[in-house]
Amino acid sequence: MPGSLILAASPYRTTEALVEDMQAAAARIVAGRWAASASGCPLAKVRRREVFEALVGVMRDELEDEVYRVAVHGRGAQGGPRGGARGG
Repeated sequence: MPGSLILAASPYRTTEALVEDMQAAAARIVAGRWAASASGCPLAKVRRREVFEALVGVMRDELEDEVYRVAVHGRGAQGGPRGGARGG
C-alpha cells in the first residue's frame, strides 16, 4: 500500500504521532490567522474570557478543514496520491 510506504519513510513512529503533529500545525495556522484578523489579537495577549471564547469559536469552525488542508499538503509534498474522499 503506497500510504503505508510513505508513513514508513516518515520521521513519525506512529500514525497517532503524525496526526497529532498535523493537528498542532493546523491549530497554529488557524490561531495565527485569527490573531492577524480584525477581530483577533496577538495570542500572547489572550487574557480575557470573551477573547478566549472568540478564539475557541474560530477553532471549532475552522480547525477540521485546516487539518485536512495540512494533510493534503503533506501528502502532496511526499508524492502521495491526490483526490480521496473529499476531492482534491
